[in-house]
Amino acid sequence: ERKLDPGQPLDKDIYSLSPEELKGVPHVPSSLDEALIALEEDSEFLLKGDVFTKDLLDYAGAPDKDLARVAWELLGKQDDAESLALWTPRAAALVANPDRRDLVVSALGNVAGRTKSGLPELAALAVDPGASEQQRLRAIAILGNAADGRGQGAQPEVNRAAFEQWLRVCEPVFSTARPGKTLEACQNAL
Repeated sequence: ERKLDPGQPLDKDIYSLSPEELKGVPHVPSSLDEALIALEEDSEFLLKGDVFTKDLLDYAGAPDKDLARVAWELLGKQDDAESLALWTPRAAALVANPDRRDLVVSALGNVAGRTKSGLPELAALAVDPGASEQQRLRAIAILGNAADGRGQGAQPEVNRAAFEQWLRVCEPVFSTARPGKTLEACQNAL
């Protein structure tokens, strides 16, 4: 599809080439870190037609945090209905897991307003005293973004559900009107 040119065959022993000669020889990533960087830089092919959603979900659960991070970043870009139905329920369930929370919250934030999945979990996170303040504030911001029906591709049913969750979190904050970051986050969210 992309008509990539692999170049001419190399008819030389690469182990006998000097460092200067090796500079002109194309190469593949030689470590997991290099492979992840290359994947981050060229990942559009993964986002077409639900090609890799199931595989990415497997990698998202990997013990290697860098691999899981890249998988969740790529999942957060898969916003077609089929892909959302596959990955957002898993992300929603992992919001409660402190080890994966930041990764899945970021992915859910990328698709705010496109799915109801994860909204109750984000609302629970927003009031969870065991979560960091930054995580609670991020959850409020995501709920506000999901509730905002003015963007392109707005889905009124999802926007209403997000607004209900946002209101559940922010109404008590407004009623006390105590100055602070939570009040600011609720005010700025809509």
